[in-house]
Amino acid sequence: MLTTLLENTPVLYYVGIAGFLILTGCGLPVPEEVPIIGAGIAAASGKIDPWGGLAACLIGALIGDCIMYAIGYHFGHNLLRDRPWFTRYLKPEREARIERMITMHGWK
Repeated sequence: MLTTLLENTPVLYYVGIAGFLILTGCGLPVPEEVPIIGAGIAAASGKIDPWGGLAACLIGALIGDCIMYAIGYHFGHNLLRDRPWFTRYLKPEREARIERMITMHGWK
């Protein structure tokens, strides 16, 4: 039944590719290249449209990276201050110095 569903609706391929890339971007211990190669193989065999596969890869990677960035942006400072094993390595003075250097020099 699942095989018939996948053959009749290639949209599930795109959703699966994007969903897998979102999970890898959020920390699933699989390289992000695996679903990209899978999308390339599916496109080469004619199961999906190459442009649709590219769009699914881009959307999945961007959403996964944005989710991780948002988690770090909203919870990063509190995580560093609340966990004693982080404070051993990144003291408040060192964190302030890093932020001051980024403000002065940007991301060059």
